Amino acid sequence: MRNVKISARNQVALPKDALDSIGAHVGERLIVHVRNGILELIPERLADRLLERGLADFKAAGLATFERAWDNDEDEAWNEA
Repeated sequence: MRNVKISARNQVALPKDALDSIGAHVGERLIVHVRNGILELIPERLADRLLERGLADFKAAGLATFERAWDNDEDEAWNEA
């Protein structure tokens, strides 16, 4: 883990080995995401893949919730339909 300093122009220089580890290169765009007070830098080229995975997880969670509500033995009206 390393420390970096924020410049007067709100710029930060990231360590080369950290950028190399994610395959980032000069001129590449990074998405800045804040989660629970933590900054995440995500290469823009990975954004679509992450979004697709997130939507799939969201869809699966919604489907599981729907299935629990639908397949409910206590709700006779739905069971007779």
